Amino acid sequence: MGTIAARECLQVLELTEQVAAALLIAVNQGIALRIKQDPNFMEGNPISKEAAEFKSILENNIPFIQGGIPVEPILRRLVGHIQNQDFPLSFK
Repeated sequence: MGTIAARECLQVLELTEQVAAALLIAVNQGIALRIKQDPNFMEGNPISKEAAEFKSILENNIPFIQGGIPVEPILRRLVGHIQNQDFPLSFK
């Protein structure tokens, strides 16, 4: 029974990584759409240095999703970054 629970726990962790990757895509897309709607949005809504750095990381790793861009390769790459802990885990 312990091995089954361990396997299910691992599956939960893997699915959580996938959800986090999808959330990163959604956050990046939302920011990009907001800036497209109002190019001065970021000027009127200053963010911390750390948040700006994270926004830059997202922009460098996630293309703007439009048309027929396949999302699965992006998700897989982001899951790899999450597993390798390439992104900052917290801000001060």
